[in-house]
Amino acid sequence: MSSIQMLDVSKAVLNSMTEEEFANWQFEQGKQVICHQGCYWQQTITGFYEPLHWLARLSAEQATCPVSFAWGFRAALRDTNATAANGSIPVHLLSNLQNYGLHILSANRRKHLRQCQKKVNIFQLTSPNLLQEQGYEIVLSAAKRTEYLKVPSKTEYLASLTNYVESQRRLILVGLIGDKLGGYISGYAVT
Repeated sequence: MSSIQMLDVSKAVLNSMTEEEFANWQFEQGKQVICHQGCYWQQTITGFYEPLHWLARLSAEQATCPVSFAWGFRAALRDTNATAANGSIPVHLLSNLQNYGLHILSANRRKHLRQCQKKVNIFQLTSPNLLQEQGYEIVLSAAKRTEYLKVPSKTEYLASLTNYVESQRRLILVGLIGDKLGGYISGYAVT
């Protein structure tokens, strides 16, 4: 592995985007994004819409159907509009982030993490080479294990890596066991 494509995880930085920057990024990636009542919306499955920013709290006036015809839509409402809600969106909020650490995990989880840390080295990925070489097998394994993902063809997977790693908007962490990719995760932040 070339040191050029990975950085020490302690130097990793997750850059935050505004909702508008996120909408522009999604549009650049070919996604359909709609601006409605000052919020950006996306079609999740045919005919169903939700705000692009999952945690955005909308007023009852903003949380209206973003297109003239849709099967449905969902959005989180502001606390002041909670009585207008007809459902819920589960959200887990880390309210004490500054004190978040391994000490809050159970002894069993801490043990598993220590075992993992002995076997796996974690880095920030900065070029697509490793994912092009070994990432598809990880996607296949995850799809089989979780039965959540729709398995892309290898050609589709490789095409999806275009601009995936180079984006300064996304942080990608990889776990290496020796020279072998054990897994990877990506994330982004929207304020």
